[in-house]
Amino acid sequence: EPLHNLGSGATSVVRVARHRPTGKLLALKGLNMMADEATRKAAINELHVLYEGECDHLVKFFDAFYSDGMLHLALQLMRVSVEGLYT
Repeated sequence: EPLHNLGSGATSVVRVARHRPTGKLLALKGLNMMADEATRKAAINELHVLYEGECDHLVKFFDAFYSDGMLHLALQLMRVSVEGLYT
C-alpha cells in the first residue's frame, strides 16, 4: 500500500509503503523497465546485487515484482535520507 513519495530520479521513484499483512513500513522503489537498454541492465544489476549481497552497509532487500513496465523493489526503510548525510 503506497503512502507517499520519498524521492525520484531519472528512471525510478521511491515511495514509503505499508506491508498490509504486517503493517510494517518499507521503501518501495519502482524502476522504469521501459527505458533504454542501459537503464534496464542497471536495474537488473541492482536487483542482483541486492538479492545476492549480504552486507551490513546495504539496505535489506525483501522482495521484487514486475507490474505495468516497472520493476518494484521492496526494501528496508532507512531512518535517515542519504541527502541528509551531506547537508
